Amino acid sequence: MKTLKLRYQGTKKKHTLSLNDVNENLDDATVRAAMNEIKEAALIQKDNEVYYVKPLSANYTETIVTPIFDDTEVTAEE
Repeated sequence: MKTLKLRYQGTKKKHTLSLNDVNENLDDATVRAAMNEIKEAALIQKDNEVYYVKPLSANYTETIVTPIFDDTEVTAEE
C-alpha cells in the first residue's frame, strides 16, 4: 500500500500530512492545487501554530512488511 505524504511549513515548524488509499497516479498540478486548498482552509491549529502554511513537497511512500513471526492466531490453550 502506498501513502501520499504532504509536507508543509507551519508557522513554527514543519508538518507532514499522510493520506492512505489515494490515487497513485496524481500529477504535480493536481497535488499542488489540493495542497493549496488545504493551506487556504487553515483548519489545523494548535498552541498558536497554524500547521499547513506553505506546501513544501509531496511524495508517495511504500512500506514493505517482512514478517519474522506471527502468533496472532495462537489460542490461550497452547
